[in-house]
Amino acid sequence: MRKLVAYLFLFFLFLLIPQFIHSADLQEGFSGIKWGTDIYHLTNFKKIGSSGTVSYYLNPEKIHTIYEIDVPHVVYGFYNDQLFAVFAALEKFEVYSKLKSELTAKFGNPETTLTSRYEQTIYKWKDKNIKIKLKLRGVDDKMKLAFYYTPLSNEVNESRVEEFPEKSYRFFPIEKNKKWERIPLLEF
Repeated sequence: MRKLVAYLFLFFLFLLIPQFIHSADLQEGFSGIKWGTDIYHLTNFKKIGSSGTVSYYLNPEKIHTIYEIDVPHVVYGFYNDQLFAVFAALEKFEVYSKLKSELTAKFGNPETTLTSRYEQTIYKWKDKNIKIKLKLRGVDDKMKLAFYYTPLSNEVNESRVEEFPEKSYRFFPIEKNKKWERIPLLEF
């Protein structure tokens, strides 16, 4: 009986260890690159674009595999030259579906958002300092997987609001920390 219990324990341990290791690896960085790494330490990277303090790079010498699935188009995002996000364009629905299953198995059921604009479905998972998003746009069937290192990605979001406050349109013109005012009814 003791041997059976020991074998079962080892069996479950070997099933769970890869999940813990992968989760810990994701906390450290992506594809061997630590979150917050300065772009100047990554000599093989090629810049493909930028917007303000955010720049985007490719590593043309790296073949990417996420959860043992080949993902050819991976873009690295840098904020103030520090790695804060990784984006992967997905070309096949089978890959999208398999990634969704893998992420759900590792991180639990996602928070799901459906938007009418672009007929988009967004799945979100959070694991300590990492936010994961899997998106599918129904309008053109574009699919994307993104990993965000929240200590830096939150700074990016804050800086974007400060840089472009006029682009922050709201249905109701409510200012932060302002109390609601009654609007008189109009008679027709």
